Amino acid sequence: MNSIYSNCNWTAYGELECNGQLTPTAAVPRGIDDSDNYSSLNRELSVSVYSPTPTVAPIPMPMPAPQQSPGTGGPFPMLPPPSMMQPHPVASMSQPQIPVANGVRWSSIAKLPKKKVEKYYFQTPQNKYKELVTELGPPTVVHPQAGGFAVWLKPGARKQKYSIFKRIEINDEQVYNEFPYTHNGFLYTYFKIKIPFSQLSQVLSICGDISYDPLKQLLCVRGMSLGYNIALTSLVAHYIANDISWYNIINGDLVKQFMHHKRLMNPRNQQTHLAFLATFKLGGPKSCKKN
Repeated sequence: MNSIYSNCNWTAYGELECNGQLTPTAAVPRGIDDSDNYSSLNRELSVSVYSPTPTVAPIPMPMPAPQQSPGTGGPFPMLPPPSMMQPHPVASMSQPQIPVANGVRWSSIAKLPKKKVEKYYFQTPQNKYKELVTELGPPTVVHPQAGGFAVWLKPGARKQKYSIFKRIEINDEQVYNEFPYTHNGFLYTYFKIKIPFSQLSQVLSICGDISYDPLKQLLCVRGMSLGYNIALTSLVAHYIANDISWYNIINGDLVKQFMHHKRLMNPRNQQTHLAFLATFKLGGPKSCKKN
């Protein structure tokens, strides 16, 4: 470059340095033949580090037009007029809706074996659920679908006589058993009773419908009716109370006597069993305290 500024450079501070000396930009002479170079220096100065960053205004984007509902001329979708809108029913959170007796979808056909059996021992979960709702009131929790269940955590809420049980459950199942009489089971009752370990093995061998939790001291009986479960629970309690011996149970065939369907359907027998079991809730009979 043939110019008097051939040895000049711009510093980072926006000053012109020529031959090692700083020259104020206002004192820079402008020659006749260096108009191009001088213009280029001014252009460099306009984009120096001290020049503000140019601001670019955002370009507004066009909004898409709302879709039109065919034949209406309005935006899609169209809401119905308020007169046609119905409030959606919402179940109360404080009072859950318990299905009525006809609301469960459980087994309604008994699985009968090929041999001749007493129909009393082959009831169905769905029909028994209807009876229990009438007898005990609505369950605490229920799953009405196939394979579901219902639980009563306070069985004596409607009738005090059933308060002897800690819990009553019904499952949509049919567990087959041939002793003491061929039957199916789906109804579970839980009764609190202390069974000594010296008698526990005999109690569990009475019937396959009996189980026991020694830590919770809960006797569980599976059956097809409250009468069946109450009678079998009473038999165990009589044995624990030493009212009957193991010899009486085996040789006297007391299991079949207690569980015969005619005795189970007798209200007086059931009331006798309930009255005896109520003594265990009050601390147990005197004979039971000897253990």
